[in-house]
Amino acid sequence: MSIIAIDLDGTLLSDKKEISNEDKKTMERICENHSIIIVSGRSHIDVKNIVFNNNIKNFILPFIICRNGQEIYNINNSSIIHEDYLQFETLKSIIKTLEENEIYWYCISNSIAYCKNIKFNCLNYQLNGKYTLEQIKDIEDLTQVRVEKFVINEPITKKMLGIRRIIENLYDVEFMKYDLHKKYNDLQFMQNIVMKKNINKYTSLKKLKVLLNLSDTIISFGDGFNDYELIKNSTYGICMENGNEKIKEISKFITKSNNNSGFSFAINYMLESKILN
Repeated sequence: MSIIAIDLDGTLLSDKKEISNEDKKTMERICENHSIIIVSGRSHIDVKNIVFNNNIKNFILPFIICRNGQEIYNINNSSIIHEDYLQFETLKSIIKTLEENEIYWYCISNSIAYCKNIKFNCLNYQLNGKYTLEQIKDIEDLTQVRVEKFVINEPITKKMLGIRRIIENLYDVEFMKYDLHKKYNDLQFMQNIVMKKNINKYTSLKKLKVLLNLSDTIISFGDGFNDYELIKNSTYGICMENGNEKIKEISKFITKSNNNSGFSFAINYMLESKILN
């Protein structure tokens, strides 16, 4: 019995944010012999809604890995069983360093985006209502906030590389493996997420594996930079056709895209090749 770890956006979810009927049938077909675990960058609220709205609850383990590994959540009893979020004092020090270097930041908690100034993709959030936007005047306003996602935006490459070195040297944190290149209107910029050191989808999956006494064999599916450690360290890491080229380089297999039931294509290939029993 293998662990099958599946990312959502760009992987199991199509661009329309749907799970194909073919992929649902594949999950149903293999779930009795394998442990299917959802591993996502989304919040547990988002993941739980996707699971229930797509009727895949009975095909997966009730333990979902959220916020890129910062949280393990039980959808059966709506409880957090493990979390590794940045603590306020560390967050406060990081923000001070960022502001001294004139680097833009914002953070997300419970579908609220907190920022001092509305810039970069926070402008987009304001327009499309993806998050409730809340402007704060002082860092102390975040004292009681559990920050689920701490984001840095910077248009100048050299400046972004410099702040990465500074922050990682000063604090027990790390940036995600690569910067995302983003664009809002005519402004191009880089984005990255800061998390506690050695916290990612793969490290949380290992914790869950020990907790539940699961198989050492891990087959993982992903497409983006937040899947890097998961794809690289799994027994068999699989990247979607629509995935990032650097993630494809470290994967063992490239399957069809998220819009063409790439999950099912890869599972069928592994069954036929006896990689998966």
